[in-house]
Amino acid sequence: MIAGAKGRSLVAAMPRSRVLLETDGPFAQLRRAPLEPWDIAVACLSLSNIWNVDYPEAESIIRRNEATLLAGQ
Repeated sequence: MIAGAKGRSLVAAMPRSRVLLETDGPFAQLRRAPLEPWDIAVACLSLSNIWNVDYPEAESIIRRNEATLLAGQ
């Protein structure tokens, strides 16, 4: 979703506290290899650029969102 300009625009408009990541693997690919759950780093790097924050902050936002979801809040 964040590979194209429209997807990046949509993500920029979303509340950061609601963004979760998924890879669409094994159907989505990166460098001709299926995406795996640990490929989250690629998405966090893109999010850091979209949100204009550093990588650790983008990763922290995503981890907080996942923890909130898993806690049932």
